[in-house]
Amino acid sequence: MMLLINTLNKCFPQFLFKIYFYTWCFILIVKVCNQKNVMCMINTTYRSHTPNSGLCENNSMSCSHQLRSENSNVTNDTCYMIFHQKLSPVCESNSILEGKIDEKEEYGKMMLQTYVHREKNFNSGPAFNVSFYDIKWKKIYMRFIENQVINPSLCRGFQVIPEISSSFTLYFDCLWSTEIEQKAYHFEYQAFTPSGESFTYKYLFLVPNGEQIDYKTPLENWTIFMVVDVSAVPEKLVLKLQVAPKRLGIRGYKVQVCKTLKENPWIVKTEKELYPEPGQIELTYTFETGSRFGKYMFTATPIHDNCTSKNRCIVSKTPSILIVEMVEPKFLTGVVIVVILVPIILMGYFIWKKNCDTTKEPTTPPGPPRLLLMYSSASVQHVKAMIEIAKYLKVCGVNAMIDELGIPESSHKDPLKWYIEAFNEADYVAIFASPDTTAAEKEEARRYSRYQHKEQIAQNQLSHRLISTETKCKFFSVAIPGTNYDTLPAEAVALKRYLFPRDLDPVLVLVGSACQCDHGAGFLSALERAAKVEEVEPPLPPPIHPPPKAVPPPHTEEEDDGRAVSPCCNTHSASELDLVSSKQYQSDTDDSDQSMDHFSFLGQIFKSRRGCSSLG
Repeated sequence: MMLLINTLNKCFPQFLFKIYFYTWCFILIVKVCNQKNVMCMINTTYRSHTPNSGLCENNSMSCSHQLRSENSNVTNDTCYMIFHQKLSPVCESNSILEGKIDEKEEYGKMMLQTYVHREKNFNSGPAFNVSFYDIKWKKIYMRFIENQVINPSLCRGFQVIPEISSSFTLYFDCLWSTEIEQKAYHFEYQAFTPSGESFTYKYLFLVPNGEQIDYKTPLENWTIFMVVDVSAVPEKLVLKLQVAPKRLGIRGYKVQVCKTLKENPWIVKTEKELYPEPGQIELTYTFETGSRFGKYMFTATPIHDNCTSKNRCIVSKTPSILIVEMVEPKFLTGVVIVVILVPIILMGYFIWKKNCDTTKEPTTPPGPPRLLLMYSSASVQHVKAMIEIAKYLKVCGVNAMIDELGIPESSHKDPLKWYIEAFNEADYVAIFASPDTTAAEKEEARRYSRYQHKEQIAQNQLSHRLISTETKCKFFSVAIPGTNYDTLPAEAVALKRYLFPRDLDPVLVLVGSACQCDHGAGFLSALERAAKVEEVEPPLPPPIHPPPKAVPPPHTEEEDDGRAVSPCCNTHSASELDLVSSKQYQSDTDDSDQSMDHFSFLGQIFKSRRGCSSLG
């Protein structure tokens, strides 16, 4: 008995130490296993029918068990997954996946979704589900690569039997580590058809924060997950937006397209509202870039009663996409370019050397197009209408410049200096027609203006710029309801004519902005606001003006060539060829409605200039 007691006294401490040691080893092993960078998960959002499929393992295997299909002919050979090492030529980012562009996804569709995986109330980070359906390919290579990183995060290949591939959906579902949050990633895959053709598909997305897409995340902290299809760059960008859970009560989404060249972005596409159908889990929006250089970015905000100005919801953004128009000339075109390249370089060098002392670098950053508005102070109501039109054009994405607003904001407050600077900065100049008014109305309008003789200054500058070969801006004339083309100054009678609001959208597209697509409702609202502005008596005394000349009846929309109001975004009525620059002004003045030749017309311009100078 004593021997047994002595044996227990010696062995029991060792036994307790071993239990303590192995317990801590087990805890450490469990922690290491839970922190693995890549592990296979089940996508609860789209109900992958084969949980714990094992497709994220680092070896090749059959993927038939990960198919969702009603076809009973599925065997282990129906689908096979090929594992590729990260250093494989297929996986590296510097290896280009070559193939045609399938804009409409006719050879197979793909849907990339995200969610947060939670295991025992532990947030494991954002996971991703890749779903392939309507499959018409027999083999693909796919890879996930972080932006500006060579080695991929994941690289796989899939082979399917073409005869029955279109009847099933293939799921690939993996969880990544939390270190990838808030980073931009590329998802690319190359598909091969049974006939041997190859197609490439490229996408760009920002990995969301797991705390902002969790099932406990409130509405004001929710982040919308978006994927940008960049396969058709530079002509087109396609946004794919993941619909939020129903518990949040989000009715739809407001999508905007922003563009930037340096730092400050501006909106190039007004808000587009997207509303999902019942049961729809992904929304798409296509934006035509027109191959215009710049960095583009999509933003999206939820449409919800609680997303107000006081209680703002998160504005979700995509990574910036750089658009560079790439044109690959044919061999003959390349030969022609090489032949004429040397004389062009020499000519450019001598021109630069001649003007290097006077050439100045642009002081203002690139931004919205600059449009100078010129008009005659025919009445107080007409002046107010022009001010409201300038404000409305700024809302449309155009930097509209008008003397009544621009001169007070300048540092010198000098009308002459302001008009000289405005003509130097303007990309386009619009000369507006005036209504038929009496002498009393014109005198009241000049008293209403805070600056005297600005109209004569504007006319003098217009005459000088139209005949100057150094002017870079383009000119056109505009009529609004209640005005008459015959009131245009002599310098503008030969310019291309537009009628607002009928031709508003074509002109906006012409100057480089986005059309409003409201059939002129916003423009007419601006004119109504002008009629409600209270009159303010100016501090300066009225000048003495000659009596008015007789003018024909006002111009109406029905009288303009019998044309009806054009539909929204009908931009074919406006073109760069319609505008007149200073270099072609003399040849364009030969109009069928005018009975004067080139020299008599220029003589009237110089006569008008001398008259304006005497008034000024």
